[in-house]
Amino acid sequence: VLAISPTSNEVVLDITDLTKAAGERGLLGLAIHPEAATAYVDFTDLAGNTVIAEFSLDPITGVFERDSYREVLTIEQPYSNHNGGQLAFGPDQMLYIGVGDGGGSGDPDRRALDLSSPFGKILRIDPRASGDAAFTIPADNPFGDVVGADATIWSYGLRNPWRFSFDTDTGDLWIADVGQGDFEEVNQLQAAGRRSAGKGASLGWSAIEGFEPFNTDQAAAGSVQPVFVYDHSAGRCSISGGAVARGGNAASLAGWYVFGDYCTGQIWALDP
Repeated sequence: VLAISPTSNEVVLDITDLTKAAGERGLLGLAIHPEAATAYVDFTDLAGNTVIAEFSLDPITGVFERDSYREVLTIEQPYSNHNGGQLAFGPDQMLYIGVGDGGGSGDPDRRALDLSSPFGKILRIDPRASGDAAFTIPADNPFGDVVGADATIWSYGLRNPWRFSFDTDTGDLWIADVGQGDFEEVNQLQAAGRRSAGKGASLGWSAIEGFEPFNTDQAAAGSVQPVFVYDHSAGRCSISGGAVARGGNAASLAGWYVFGDYCTGQIWALDP
C-alpha cells in the first residue's frame, strides 16, 4: 500500500509475506475507518482464503502499524477465482465487503442466491472488536432474523463484485459486477436519505447475466435490473468500476458514473 502525495510515493504497508499476487488473488481491497485510526484490508492468504484484517494507522504519516494486525473475518474459498475484494465504508460508517460467488464457472454450486452462504454477496459489518467478538453484525441487517441465513449479508445475487462504491452526495450504492461469458453490468441501488442503499436487494445472478436468463434452475423474481450492460464485442471482457464523479474537479463529469474495461483499457462515463 502506498501513500501518494505530490512529492512522494511512500510504502505504508507491505504484506507480501501474507499473500501472493496470482490470478485473481492477492491484496484486493483497502478501507480507512471514517472515525477511528484504523484501516482494513481484504487479501487472499497463502491457503487461498479471503481475510479481512485490521491495522492501527498513524493518522499523520499514514503508516500502518504492522504489529497491530488483527483478523476480523476469514472466508474459506472453494475455488481460486471470484474473490471479490472491495472494501468500503458506507454513509452509515459500517464496513461493506464484496465477496464473489466462490468461483468456478456459471455459479456451479449455486451460491450467489443462497442466503445461507456469504458468496456472491455484499456483506455489512461493524468491523471493530466488541468484547470477545471480532466484529459486530448491525441490528438492521436485512436477514438477521431469517432462519438459516447469514446475518452479515446486505445484498446478494452477484457474480464477482470486484469493485463497488457509494455516491458521496446521494449515498447510492454502485456495483460493477463482472459477467460470465457474454455481458458486464453496472448496478445502481438507490438510497433513501443517504442510507440503506441495496438493503436486502437481489441482483439476480446466476438466474440472470445482464438482462438475459442464465441458470434456469435459479429464481430471478424480484431482482433489481442493471442500469447498464455491455457485451464482449471488440475485445471487451471484464468491467472495472468505478465511482460517481463529485467535487470541484469533476467539471462536466459531475454526477456521472466512471468505469472501464480490463481487457481493452477503455474508460466510459454513464449519466444515470
